Amino acid sequence: MSTRFNTPPLGLPIVLLIGTLGLLLAPGCTRGSVEDALSNDPIPGAELRINRWPPQESTGYSWEWPRQLRWNQPDYFTRSTAARFNGANVGLGGVGPQLVDPESVLGPEQWYRVRVDHPDYRPGIFYFFHDGFTETCPYDIVGPAGQEYAEGPCRNERFGLWPVDGDYQLLPDIIVDVREFDDRLWQCALMPSGSSLFGLRIGASTANVGVGTLHLEGRGFGIGDDPSLAQVVQKIDRNDGSQDEIDLGADAFELHPGHEHIHFRDWLTIALLSPTPECDTAGERDPSCTLARGTKLSFCIMDLEPFDAEIREHYQGYQRYPEPPTCDSVRQGLSPGWKDVYHALLEGQVIIAGDADAMNALPSTVMVEAVVDPEGKLRELSTANNRARQFMERPADPMALCDSPRSRIDCSGPESTFNDEEREMCPDYLRFFENLALSRP
Repeated sequence: MSTRFNTPPLGLPIVLLIGTLGLLLAPGCTRGSVEDALSNDPIPGAELRINRWPPQESTGYSWEWPRQLRWNQPDYFTRSTAARFNGANVGLGGVGPQLVDPESVLGPEQWYRVRVDHPDYRPGIFYFFHDGFTETCPYDIVGPAGQEYAEGPCRNERFGLWPVDGDYQLLPDIIVDVREFDDRLWQCALMPSGSSLFGLRIGASTANVGVGTLHLEGRGFGIGDDPSLAQVVQKIDRNDGSQDEIDLGADAFELHPGHEHIHFRDWLTIALLSPTPECDTAGERDPSCTLARGTKLSFCIMDLEPFDAEIREHYQGYQRYPEPPTCDSVRQGLSPGWKDVYHALLEGQVIIAGDADAMNALPSTVMVEAVVDPEGKLRELSTANNRARQFMERPADPMALCDSPRSRIDCSGPESTFNDEEREMCPDYLRFFENLALSRP
């Protein structure tokens, strides 16, 4: 059910009433600030349309957010206020001196798409994952003794709007499209020794939801060039039409042996994690959280599929990097509102658990995680949304995968006899098998 507020009280303190039934507790508040991205000054009167991502209209991982989808009936609607209260001028979870409406609370464990509009600024479109009410914010409690101060759970989000004029960098913002996790297949690979290995093949796609294009350019990679002088740069457009450059180092590009063209190194990591709160965090965590890890995936970065029509409309999101010829060149990138896609059956798109014993040792529910730009090489608007994860069930009977033609792949024969599918997918398992043999005493 949509909750639409026609007044701008949100972002003020959440007020709880104490009556004969006692204290009515709020489930949590999501609040923040709508502000000028250059000066950090609060912007009053901005309209926020908030929708769950993916929305119910999404028909799959190739569906694009269309223009003005549910413009008049978003999941949530509110406006920013003139001044901040305790650092916030907008929020969801409380309406002035009234009871908190549970339907106005942004539920955790959910991605959201937020569009922010103000006549003096460019539209702002933001994608973020709500991982819980991890902070403490002030509340007011209204009771027989009057209004009293209290604290309660909350989450803060910042929405910076860019002025139409002015000189500033137009930065990309790269996210993992969580819908691509639905492109997956648990697989049994038959090995030359007669044994079997098991893995999760999973798709991955990365979208640019920022205000500028990600430009990547390699220099000094031609025949006869001195390799010691090679470099890869990120070119950043500015609003005045000029460009800045950041040196990413010569090793940011590599020639992918299986795909036989240039990739951006370490673009994405995928892993299976233990499904516990302690492991469901970004950054450093206990090594025991990782149940199985895929390789650090290199991608040829290109505009493969449209992702968000409104971003493309407002931020010049035309297809700058089509394929061909992008993957056969040293100029790659991702335009605003576009995404790059690597499907589950391509080489590298697998997390190998090991043999049947290793599969049976996995918990019945596992967490699959993908992180884009895990080394932090790029300059972008935000890195807080670079991680996506999803919980899924692992097969109860791994050996049944070996009996199904859909989930079985035969890597036991000579490589010269492999068909196209085996040539694409067997190298991952064969490398794992060889490394496993080398690691044994």
